[in-house]
Amino acid sequence: MGASVILVESSTDILAGASKGNSALLHTGFDAPASSLELRLIQRGYREFRAIRERLNLPLLNTGALVVAWSEAQRARLEELRLQALDNGVEDIELLDPSDVLCREPALSNNLHGALLVPGEGVVDSWSTPLAYLTQAIAHGAEA
Repeated sequence: MGASVILVESSTDILAGASKGNSALLHTGFDAPASSLELRLIQRGYREFRAIRERLNLPLLNTGALVVAWSEAQRARLEELRLQALDNGVEDIELLDPSDVLCREPALSNNLHGALLVPGEGVVDSWSTPLAYLTQAIAHGAEA
């Protein structure tokens, strides 16, 4: 038996309201509060998107992310972020020294103090995703 679900939008088009109004980031949750509902939802959404994206032909740019430190105080915080990421189950992270960062991103200022590399981060198309979900829902009997 299926679920009864209603989607309420502020407009008549799913692509004109909140359903497409997100940051377009596919986030690993590396910096979310440990053991939080936020972390559980981020990680669940991450896994689900990765699992269905090819089947629904959803675009994804595997960009990774750099959290850049511009001061020594921020540099010290990178280690805390790294440990938090590990606690959150995000293990493919790496602390980079300034020369490594500049090799990856030569247009950055050489005044940086280091960075945390988070390879699992990505960018999605915030229009294609809700449209694909709606199309699938209608294909499975939903009414628009």
